[in-house]
Amino acid sequence: MPLKEMYSDAFPIGILGLGYVGLPLAILSAQKGFQVFGIDHNKERIREIERGNSRLVDVNDDDLSILLQNNNLSLSSSCEDLARCRAVFICVSTSLTNKGEPDHSHLLSAVEKTATYVKPGTLIIIESTCAPGTTQEIILPLIQAKEFHVGENLFLAYSPERIDPGNKFYSLGNIPKLVSGITPSCRLAALDLYEKLNIPTVAVKNTTVAELAKVLENTYRDVNIALVNELAKICPKYGIDVWEVVRAAASKPFGFQPFYPGPGVGGSCIPKDSSYLIHWAQKNNTPALLVETARRTNENMPEYTLGQVERFLKEKNLRLEGSKVMVLGTTYKKDVGDLRGSPALELIKLLISRNVIVSYHDPFIEKLEMDSLTLPGKELTNEVLKLQDCVVLAVSHSYYKISRLTSAADKILDLTGTLPGNIVNGERKGK
Repeated sequence: MPLKEMYSDAFPIGILGLGYVGLPLAILSAQKGFQVFGIDHNKERIREIERGNSRLVDVNDDDLSILLQNNNLSLSSSCEDLARCRAVFICVSTSLTNKGEPDHSHLLSAVEKTATYVKPGTLIIIESTCAPGTTQEIILPLIQAKEFHVGENLFLAYSPERIDPGNKFYSLGNIPKLVSGITPSCRLAALDLYEKLNIPTVAVKNTTVAELAKVLENTYRDVNIALVNELAKICPKYGIDVWEVVRAAASKPFGFQPFYPGPGVGGSCIPKDSSYLIHWAQKNNTPALLVETARRTNENMPEYTLGQVERFLKEKNLRLEGSKVMVLGTTYKKDVGDLRGSPALELIKLLISRNVIVSYHDPFIEKLEMDSLTLPGKELTNEVLKLQDCVVLAVSHSYYKISRLTSAADKILDLTGTLPGNIVNGERKGK
């Protein structure tokens, strides 16, 4: 039975995982009139949100505080409140094992806890990214083991998140959601709820199609970034500006979408999702060779960038070892304070391993915690810049004004295509 027929009014909603996906969803749901129970196993994260500090660029902390004060949003590290909910979104993180295989341990634990507490008639929607087949082959049996009859007295759907942190044009409220279900009634229930939240939807046949579509979206980006990263290695040998090449190709109004080179690919989605596709293909004895090659290309970019730094210093008759190198920008993305999978961090680790005197600045990150090393950020002053042998512009945060950085242009290795002058992706033009 569709959810709108089961519950005519707004009903309690539970959201497991209050990170980049779950917290914006919790706020939107509360603003639409639902009583929301936000749950996260990290107690410090709960305390932080209770103080009105989201740490997310896409969340207005004033909106968050108002919802908390009015009790539209309740927070807990316990799943007991799920017994009061008639719909539960699971938005916990997924990752990779040390062997590069899918790690769904947090997701499966969240499903297990949810199935323990919810009552018959509840709708469970998985928003966490997972390998194709996970909902049907792994999550469904977990729920059935609790003696629920999915599609009859419990509804299980899959709708992958499509959050793009820092995007000023597309947000949770206007990005179409892929919606699938274990049964048609499950899909209808999920579509009804997203309609109540005023989120546009695209229904797909089954959960595996939705899972694979999500993985494809980010694998597409991984492959195309790898293409321009390879081009970025070739162009300097001919004195060509790779950024100019991409801009020129992007002038074509059809058939081309611009992607840009850099020190690697970060974030929680692209590297993981490509690996999910590789693993799924291998499991079915149909290797995804193009994706495997793209993944290796992008994984090797921090090492290639280390070589760029070394060549840059060599032109100044300086050795890499013992040189002073400052990295500007450590997050994985411009104007977002997120370090997950950041290639700039990998570059810093490589520089340290070569006995480079490394410092960094990032307007979003006060200090870096890397293994047993804590590296505090440096203040960005002209004096600090003058002391460096090389300044690597790794992330082009808006904070870094061109007019200021060009005063130290002879020391800057620009990996972002931001600065004018004679340095192109770490090589000198016309060399």
